Amino acid sequence: MKLRLKENPREWYKFAALASIFAGIAVLLLRRRGIVAIPLWTVLLPAVLAFAVGWVRPRWLRAIYRMAMTASHRFGGVMGILLLSLFFLLIVTPLGLLLRLSGKDLLNLKRTNATTYWRTAKNQRELERLF
Repeated sequence: MKLRLKENPREWYKFAALASIFAGIAVLLLRRRGIVAIPLWTVLLPAVLAFAVGWVRPRWLRAIYRMAMTASHRFGGVMGILLLSLFFLLIVTPLGLLLRLSGKDLLNLKRTNATTYWRTAKNQRELERLF
């Protein structure tokens, strides 16, 4: 899937604002838990500066916006492949093996020596067929 970036200064500013807010929240949470011991101003000052630059000159944020969106798009593609692979290997494959070992045939794929594979329709009551 091709990445389509929005070439709109308003989008660049929104990106800078959200990045600033999330950086501030992340540092506050990490400092509160005692994981990070850096001064708060070392992260908040660049975040506020990026926010101010985005307000005055949003075009300066275009390159950062493009790099971040490209990286997140690639990361999302890799994570999608990884998560779908894990889902298939950890859930679908064992379920299929379990069903095969127990002799279940949910799709009725077993071949029989019947002359026809036609099945009669189920009997529908009045309330099942309203139209």
